Amino acid sequence: AGSPNGEFYPADDTFNGFLSGNEINNNIAIYPYSSDHTCYGPGLTEGNQHSYSISGVRLPEWQYYSENSFPDEALVMMAVTRDMSDKTLIFRNVCGVIRFQLYGTGIIRRLTLYGNSDEPLAGDVCITGGYDMIPSVEFQDTYYGSITLDCGDGVALNWNNPTAFCMAVPPVCFENGFTVVVEDMEGNTQTLETNQHNEVRRSGILVMPEIEIS
Repeated sequence: AGSPNGEFYPADDTFNGFLSGNEINNNIAIYPYSSDHTCYGPGLTEGNQHSYSISGVRLPEWQYYSENSFPDEALVMMAVTRDMSDKTLIFRNVCGVIRFQLYGTGIIRRLTLYGNSDEPLAGDVCITGGYDMIPSVEFQDTYYGSITLDCGDGVALNWNNPTAFCMAVPPVCFENGFTVVVEDMEGNTQTLETNQHNEVRRSGILVMPEIEIS
């Protein structure tokens, strides 16, 4: 709900601390939570730090509009503490954000993003990270080459102030640009396309120029 703080509870209320089903050396957290997550490790980095891989993480191909922000539970984060005695979870973003700025007329139903070179944008991934380590993402066997931002009952545009539409996107280089299909509540569509190289960086926001929708 926009709070900068959160509370975490152990799975067993009789245990005064965090719990794990593995023999691990660090406390680990993934946002958003899913019972499908599985932790592997620890491995060792070049600096002899423990690293962990989390499988069963899903980057959603269908996201839901949030006003002036990225969609709820779409921006995956990972935290790994220094050791088991450390209970401070410093979350690091796994993905980035692309923000479209649209003005004009009409009520927008959805936006669908495609990479022009079929870049993987959503699906099942494995996240690897550790304490003081930037998390990385690796797609599994299947992936989706598109992301749809669902605007629910619709988002009305206006001429004076562009409306922001944000999508959570994995770190990706659109080598040959990307295409966005904008659909209004009456089923009309407008296609926006660039063939220029664009990069969405981890924990960064790629802000696109203001575009008129007619």
